[in-house]
Amino acid sequence: MREEGLAVEFGSLTLSSFQWIPTIPSLRELVPGWWSADAYGAHTVFVTQDAITDPDGEPLSGNLNKALDEGDLIHFVRKVDVLVELGMRDGRYMIRTRNRNHERLRNFFGVPIFEHAPALKVSGRFTAYDSPWVVPIGNFREDTKITAELVGDVEFEFGGISHRLAVTQQDDGSLALTFGDESNGLSTVSCRCVKVPAPGPGGQPHH
Repeated sequence: MREEGLAVEFGSLTLSSFQWIPTIPSLRELVPGWWSADAYGAHTVFVTQDAITDPDGEPLSGNLNKALDEGDLIHFVRKVDVLVELGMRDGRYMIRTRNRNHERLRNFFGVPIFEHAPALKVSGRFTAYDSPWVVPIGNFREDTKITAELVGDVEFEFGGISHRLAVTQQDDGSLALTFGDESNGLSTVSCRCVKVPAPGPGGQPHH
């Protein structure tokens, strides 16, 4: 499922740019139009020659205006192989482009994985906080601040040592445990996430 999700048209492997929208109308890289943003929303001016369409392929021209809330992200306009996403991050409007012919997608032949290791399967116990705790978390863009809402801790024992990880909760009730170890940046990415089903009675999650 993960590989199918990556190898799709305009998926994560097709991301080609991230740009903040300025207050003064100006051109942006990789996409036509004059872009600006203010307290009322994001504004774009296109001409017919720009060959811009909406995500469904309907031609667009003239002025386009859109107001978003923090965290929103929408497919906004499209020019042939490039899809432009409009979003609000940290109180600022941004545009992000996806190119369905990106070399990352063309050169994708599957996600490298480790062999399944049954010994790494352990049980843990979930303890909910009295109320969620919102904390800042790291982001690959230093100019963007993001947060996570922690709902409790999962405690478990591995290698004879007790561990405790703060967790977030998904819309379906499952828990997401984000962690790092000494393999980060070598044989693994900078951080990893394990998702487990919603905890059972008494806080006992599945393995």
